[in-house]
Amino acid sequence: IFGYKAEEMLGQTFHRLIPADQDPEEELRQIREAVAQRGAIEHYTAPRLTRDGRRIIVSISRSQVKSREGGILGSTAIIQDVTDKMEMDQRIYQAEKLASIGLLASGVAHEINNPLAVILGFTDLLLENCEQGSPIYEDLKTIEQNANQARIIVNQLLGFARISEARSEN
Repeated sequence: IFGYKAEEMLGQTFHRLIPADQDPEEELRQIREAVAQRGAIEHYTAPRLTRDGRRIIVSISRSQVKSREGGILGSTAIIQDVTDKMEMDQRIYQAEKLASIGLLASGVAHEINNPLAVILGFTDLLLENCEQGSPIYEDLKTIEQNANQARIIVNQLLGFARISEARSEN
């Protein structure tokens, strides 16, 4: 997992595998405490460094090894590189968030479209009964322009929602 040969690790501590932003003593204390209290830990995730300096995420399961009499002889650990799995989980989470945002955008857009249709409909009716160039006519044209601008934004929201829905279905 880490890229070291066995002879390279002889006499070394696991500190060599810990990124500089982590406290190896504190982590080791927590792991030892958990194993002592429960007899084992499962799927403890932690960042580690490979020989070439890559940062990976590992899952550690560690349990006590006891003698027939019940005395603790030591411990054994299973370490798995879960970097790819965690990255995939993060991508799935982001895709689900995007799909949720798309669904929300779609709902908001449809809720705004209904009053916009009423505003534009009544504006159109009132414009038919107003004299072109009158102050009321100009005010109604301003309402119509702004309602049409809002409709463009709503259509963009709906377009975003369709893209998000398509991404979540893939």
